[in-house]
Amino acid sequence: DIDFKCKMDTGSWSYCSSPKTYTGLSRGTYHQFQVKATDSSGNEGDPDSWIWEILEIYPLIVDVNGNGDYTKIQDAIDNATVGDTILVWAGTYREKIVVDKALTLTGNGSASTKIVGNISQFENTTRILVYLTSDDIVFQKINITLESRGTSSSYFDTLLTIEGDDITLYNNSFYNHNTNGMINVFVEGDHVNVSKNKFYYSEWGIYTNYADYGTYSENLFIGCGSWTFACSTFAILSSSYNIIENNTFYRSKYGISVHDSSSYNELWFNTLDYS
Repeated sequence: DIDFKCKMDTGSWSYCSSPKTYTGLSRGTYHQFQVKATDSSGNEGDPDSWIWEILEIYPLIVDVNGNGDYTKIQDAIDNATVGDTILVWAGTYREKIVVDKALTLTGNGSASTKIVGNISQFENTTRILVYLTSDDIVFQKINITLESRGTSSSYFDTLLTIEGDDITLYNNSFYNHNTNGMINVFVEGDHVNVSKNKFYYSEWGIYTNYADYGTYSENLFIGCGSWTFACSTFAILSSSYNIIENNTFYRSKYGISVHDSSSYNELWFNTLDYS
């Protein structure tokens, strides 16, 4: 009989069998794998060695129906490595999300992949349903909805918060059926790219605070059609050097609102329609 021992990089030798699998290796890194054999008499052969670079990483699959690697988005995030892609299959995911590393999260489309919050389910001390705290996150093709009805929520006031820099929000939908004081997307990071998203019904569709050098383009803001509540307003506070272009505001009371030491922002070809 022959026994094998394996070693990765500067780790220690350990008994192994074929196939030998390693996880958590980042894209763009080099590694050395070594293996050596020992026969039944204790004679040990010289190790064979291979060096390779990680060029491609298979995406992690989240499927609420159990046909993927995980059934919860947060479990996939917690087990992912920086640079990974997480594919979220169609379904309704009733969970709070914190993305604390550079990842790409892609849904099956905002009509079919949904993250849902309901005030009867969660007590959220952060009052945020989806929280992007790292830099270099891509979040796309996902529907984020707060199910509760009425004019306020004691559990949530924000659907998604951006705290990191260089974050992309692309082709998502945000439904917040509460109005007073509620925010669909709150931005405190720089160099964000928010494009081709849909914002429904919150008092603030996007609310920026000390968020500079961002690009906000081709988004649709749909208000509640009431002069009583300021629905789906894009509020710019203490934020400068942003480009806001080709957005459409439908039945939004104020459309775009610029406040408090905000300067050098460029507004181009935005449409306000209250018909």
